[in-house]
Amino acid sequence: MIEQLTNFFIGTAHAQASTNFFGILNPFAISGPTGTAQQTFSGVVGTVMGWVLGIVAIIAFVYLIISGVNYITAGGDAEKATKARAGILNAIIGIVVVVISFFILRFAASLGAAVVNR
Repeated sequence: MIEQLTNFFIGTAHAQASTNFFGILNPFAISGPTGTAQQTFSGVVGTVMGWVLGIVAIIAFVYLIISGVNYITAGGDAEKATKARAGILNAIIGIVVVVISFFILRFAASLGAAVVNR
């Protein structure tokens, strides 16, 4: 019974064999010319776009936090509260745009890969 509980809580996990979970964050993950020029180019573009979208998302999140703190500390000043609310709205719109563009780029990349593999 104890052995079964031990295997359940700290046993070996059977998951996918990928050891690099955050592969998109490694700019050097693209090794030498292992495929065609189109495949290598699409890999570089995919990695760069991942980096750019990640940086933009972090900036939008930090702007959201700063605007939230400004809203909390407005202290009854209507002008400060209005500016902070506009900042929060702009940050949320920015985050939504980043997420949508991520999915659009992934969709376009899958269509491009389907065309190349034809």
